[in-house]
Amino acid sequence: MTIINHGAWTRYVPEVWPEGLPESIMFCKRDVDGVDWYDYIYNGAVFAPNSIKASVNDGRVTVATRDVSRLFPQNCTLIEITEDNSIDDPQATFGGKMYDATTGEIVDVPTPVKMVASARQIRLAMNQLGLRDEIEAWVASQPIDVRDSWQFTIEFDITHPFVVSAKEALNKSQEELVALFTLAQTFT
Repeated sequence: MTIINHGAWTRYVPEVWPEGLPESIMFCKRDVDGVDWYDYIYNGAVFAPNSIKASVNDGRVTVATRDVSRLFPQNCTLIEITEDNSIDDPQATFGGKMYDATTGEIVDVPTPVKMVASARQIRLAMNQLGLRDEIEAWVASQPIDVRDSWQFTIEFDITHPFVVSAKEALNKSQEELVALFTLAQTFT
């Protein structure tokens, strides 16, 4: 499978409105060179026969189709997937997957990490990693609701807003947070 990146596209309003077009029509242009979307697909772009065209928004494939006229890549990147004519339903195959522009690959969306640990397990792991004083000082400087979350939570989830806020406030990476929860889960 080969993926061709046709660039990022942004909505715009033409300085001179084309005759005969309704006022409700939308336009977009390619960021890199200002080429109009309709000019591109009807007068210039050369797509491989039967290729799959897809809109990518924030790295996620939102629409995948063989019919380019079904796309409008406003605030999206347009990619073309060639050399795979065996796919019956491009949307079912690629929709919702992630496109990595640096590697040029489409991959499944990573499963979110679901990690939980008891308050005791988290505190023991923090003690072992030397983080307990740092978190206690941060919690002490926070409003009462945050202090209550720290004091009265029985089980911490890695995605809980308190945990995420603490991670960001203390400039910890997601890898450090996963390591903390991984260690915490080793305590019984």
